Amino acid sequence: MDFHMCGGCEKLLYLTGKGRYRQFFFLHVPTFFGVAIFGFLALRNIEGLNIYREARGAYEPNFLGFLLICAAVLIALSLLARFEVVGIAHVPESEMKKVRLDK
Repeated sequence: MDFHMCGGCEKLLYLTGKGRYRQFFFLHVPTFFGVAIFGFLALRNIEGLNIYREARGAYEPNFLGFLLICAAVLIALSLLARFEVVGIAHVPESEMKKVRLDK
């Protein structure tokens, strides 16, 4: 495990990984599809960021519009990455002195 020392209380912290799969399927996947669908619907009304395809009778984003949708998805998912369960490592005081000296 990778431990990090808290600056305020000087305890060792680590990411537990609890609920990581649940978080992925119930938070990340719906956010991905929601932001992507909203991006496609929003770009449909903006000239210069979409192309009308006569064969399908529908609008679709051009390359710049697609990049904007990718950026919106990336920003939304990176904001969700902050939700993680943090645990406190129980380390004897003698080991804590070694960690402080390693800094």
